[in-house]
Amino acid sequence: MAEHPDAQGGRLKRRAARKPELRIVLDTNQLFTGSASDLLRQEVAQLVQECRRHEDVAFVWYIPEVVRLERQYQMLEAGRKLLPALHRVERLLGHSLGINEEILAERVNTAIERQLTGLNLHVLPIDASRVDWRQLIEDAAGRRPPFEAGEHEKGFRDALVVESVLQLIHDSPKSPTVCRVGLVTADALLSSTIERRTDG
Repeated sequence: MAEHPDAQGGRLKRRAARKPELRIVLDTNQLFTGSASDLLRQEVAQLVQECRRHEDVAFVWYIPEVVRLERQYQMLEAGRKLLPALHRVERLLGHSLGINEEILAERVNTAIERQLTGLNLHVLPIDASRVDWRQLIEDAAGRRPPFEAGEHEKGFRDALVVESVLQLIHDSPKSPTVCRVGLVTADALLSSTIERRTDG
């Protein structure tokens, strides 16, 4: 049976309407603000918002799970430093405001989830079963990138970021006209490790 020309035209329109994707992963150093309330630096949040206006490319922003947890820790620590002042205010007022560490942790998590949703950021999980832990252990012991050379081992979180990005690349469409994956980081060692692991 011959296909109706409108049906074929509709299929062509749908195919043409599919925009190429740019999947961007944000490292911890792109998030840290020094504040207890903001998930992202203001200029990064502004960039994410501005990219929504592009009609020719679909931007998809990711934060590795370990980066989200690190940012949660930073925000919680900043909040804990404010608790003593709050307790002094409670003594001054003779009234408990009911803020403790448990409530603080709950509110920080809620604030992070609200900002993730508001900016349409995706948490990039890591599949532990797909990590070559033997190789990672040897890299850590031998201080091979992304682990830093020195007396003390440093770089485990960076190694998990690397694994998260590699898994995203593996799971993404392979054609560069359909999808590209990028990492935004100020860490030269992390960047060079990703380049080496994705060579070819």
